[in-house]
Amino acid sequence: MVPADRAHRVDGSPLSDVELAALPIAYGTALGMLERGSVTGDHTVLVTGASGGVGLAVVQLARARGARVCGCLQW
Repeated sequence: MVPADRAHRVDGSPLSDVELAALPIAYGTALGMLERGSVTGDHTVLVTGASGGVGLAVVQLARARGARVCGCLQW
């Protein structure tokens, strides 16, 4: 069972079932890191590997919280 406030309709999504199923992986991991760090709009977040799946999710979610984000790529 999923609480109703945690469920979202995906009928009209342009994503495939496989793509929709994969969304919680990167974003769930990213959200967990931001919550663990208690990130707010007062923070600056450095995201190494900002072009990867979890890194990109951290960039988007941290910005949504109002944080300043600096991203870098790992070579």
